Amino acid sequence: DMVKITLSTNHFLNRTFKTYQAGQYIILTTTIAGVRQQRAYSLVSTPEQYAKDGKLVIGVKRQGRVSNYLAKQAKIGDVLEITPASGSFVLNSTANPSLFISAGSGITPIVPMIQNALESSKQPVTLIYYSRDPAFRKELETLAAKHSHFSLNIIVDSAEKPAYFDIETLDRLCPDAEKRD
Repeated sequence: DMVKITLSTNHFLNRTFKTYQAGQYIILTTTIAGVRQQRAYSLVSTPEQYAKDGKLVIGVKRQGRVSNYLAKQAKIGDVLEITPASGSFVLNSTANPSLFISAGSGITPIVPMIQNALESSKQPVTLIYYSRDPAFRKELETLAAKHSHFSLNIIVDSAEKPAYFDIETLDRLCPDAEKRD
């Protein structure tokens, strides 16, 4: 129930959006039935991708007024307003091994952080990701195939068999977790 939406920024018209750090988010504004609506979205693309092609990628879960509009009604060519990137949920350094733990749609800010960590360092990167319907699974599996220092752990649960984060799982999947960023 999540879609990936690519936003093409016009560098000549959009003087407020310059760059961002992996893990940050934007506030997107659109008009729905004559009323301006806003919602925050994590940027799934990396800053390096944006610098190269001027495109931003967001993950939109089909819930809520703005997200449903974007997923079901928005069309190529629609003009949407975005704010400069915000937020302090960023990976400050890739000098040490890192550990990411996520569930559901919480994966969206983590994807570009993992990409940056893998591309900029050979330090071990571990992801433990709980989801009933893992978003960005293909992208994460591609990264795992490309980078031997990436340990991808997707734990699929269901209403009938829920999976919960616990210390035993952490110890099994990342025994040196307490030493990780």
